[in-house]
Amino acid sequence: MPPVAKRAKIAEAEEAQHLADNEPSLISEDVDFNDDNINADENDDNIDFYQADLSPLENDVGITEYISQLDPIQGSIKQRFADFIVHEINLDGQIVKLENLDLPTSTEEIIEDTDNMISTDLENRLQELSSSHSSKKSVIIDLKENESNKEWRTKMHNLIRQRHPDLESTTMMEDDNKKYIKVTKNQKGLKKSVFAVFLHLETGIDICKRIRWPNEHDKYCKFRLYKENIDTMNAINLICKFTGLKPSIFGYAGTKDRRAITTQEITAFKVLPSKLHHVNSVTHKVRLGNFTYSKDRLTLGDLAGNHFTLTLRNVKGSEEQIEKSMASLKETGFINYYGLQRFGTSHIPTYQIGKALLLGNWRKSIELILKPTRTDSFRTMEAREHWWQHRDPSAALRLLRSRRGIEYYLLKGLVEHGSTSPVTAIMKIPRNARLLYVYSYQSLIWNLVASRRIKEFGLKPVVGDLVISNSARQQDLPHYSIHDIVLPLPGYNVMYPQHEANDWYHQQMKADGISIKNLENRHKEFSLCGMYRKLVVRPKNLSWSTARYDDFTIPLYSTDLDQIRQNKIINNSVADGKNLALLLSFSLPPSSYATMALREVMRYDTSWYQQKKLASEFTKSQEEATKVN
Repeated sequence: MPPVAKRAKIAEAEEAQHLADNEPSLISEDVDFNDDNINADENDDNIDFYQADLSPLENDVGITEYISQLDPIQGSIKQRFADFIVHEINLDGQIVKLENLDLPTSTEEIIEDTDNMISTDLENRLQELSSSHSSKKSVIIDLKENESNKEWRTKMHNLIRQRHPDLESTTMMEDDNKKYIKVTKNQKGLKKSVFAVFLHLETGIDICKRIRWPNEHDKYCKFRLYKENIDTMNAINLICKFTGLKPSIFGYAGTKDRRAITTQEITAFKVLPSKLHHVNSVTHKVRLGNFTYSKDRLTLGDLAGNHFTLTLRNVKGSEEQIEKSMASLKETGFINYYGLQRFGTSHIPTYQIGKALLLGNWRKSIELILKPTRTDSFRTMEAREHWWQHRDPSAALRLLRSRRGIEYYLLKGLVEHGSTSPVTAIMKIPRNARLLYVYSYQSLIWNLVASRRIKEFGLKPVVGDLVISNSARQQDLPHYSIHDIVLPLPGYNVMYPQHEANDWYHQQMKADGISIKNLENRHKEFSLCGMYRKLVVRPKNLSWSTARYDDFTIPLYSTDLDQIRQNKIINNSVADGKNLALLLSFSLPPSSYATMALREVMRYDTSWYQQKKLASEFTKSQEEATKVN
């Protein structure tokens, strides 16, 4: 009799597939399952070929198998980041789009600056002061004769307090009795307020009264983040840079790729829209809009999926071949591999760091995180190299320009705790970033087992597979398909398949020195209770078409920002263009990768290096053809 399936806690919320409320059932030879059994970089066209030695290829992370046996369709993924457009699908099933950049109207802002008292120049100076870490800096507001009355000054003080809770303003008087306003960092209140927010998020202690906040508003400002060629965590860091806020106050349902144009929902704890709206005027990488208020913080997994609008360029294949491949993708789907984005872009894949964390090897984890890589910016590389050579975190920290990256937080932690408690230093890294390391190792094991499951058993359910169902017996096999099968992400509280795949999990982890016991870490957030993931996924609402073009820098789809600016792209295709593009639109469940869907059609490595190499070869062949003609 197979073991009883315990109910798995979905600790890895980012992976939530929303499969069902039921736990998976084992397809058993003779056991009838009843209820008791189932309670259980901006210049992205520069080709840097040494990247081949740095970032993992598909084979390195267990991505080896395909579903169909059709001929491949050659094409280039993300030749430009604008070829990859992603919209989050929220829990209401709504495709999240940036629709406006306006501040909330009516009563959503306590005080409206109807007289334009705070000019753009003054707002910029206040933002700079807010972002400053110096207690000696200040902003002086000289008052004109008509501005020195008490009513005007009171409104100005309130506006500053509303927009910048971390600043305080005081009316001062010069020797000649001329009044002015001096704005400084709120030294007493600021540290308490920022620390209060941190405590509230990390421990749940309710200290909201320490922060001024209008009673009529819910505690979270919810907005839509539109970003171009920057990943979610760096986008949050960028917002923090221009607002003086801490990353810990922001919540989001999932991280989105760098090389893409993406839109997603974000929540910010007790931050007024006016403070965030300013970011739109100081950077082109992100746009913030659709401001509203929410009583709930967004957390990892709070999404129904993602909608993709993709352009596959330099396509080589007949119309008939394209139709067959796309029809197969629509009907059969693709192996639900974790894509290469999951494993990082440096020569030290994130799963290696995750493995060290699961083993409790804190010092090795630190070394892997801080090891110099050629993909870093100059300042970051300089800081990494200095730490690597001298093991002096204080000196390395001084070399960093940014105070927002993983290197900054870890080096700061090493300065404070490194000699006595390396694990405490690691905890200085933002929580979402820390978790990605251990999730990456989980994902590697899942990929390896998934490949072997397809290779050994094919595309039909077999006895011992897991499916999402209240009961599963051998005679039920004809009622199930490959789309019903799930594989567990390794954890200490999941059911494993009851055939050879059970051994594959243990063998692979044993080779890494890891056992199931290691997955229940004494540091709770590095514990992996496990969960279940569909083996094969079919895209929803899949549609496709082809278009011809000459210039690959001209987009074939409009973005949210184009729509807002009324700069709609109706048709940039060229009827007799020399190049062919495949245009796709489809939706996937959370944590499923569009690149893996494209891989099924292309049958080609989706790694950054291989795709750049393919695009370079295509360009070279075109240039040679032009010379001949």
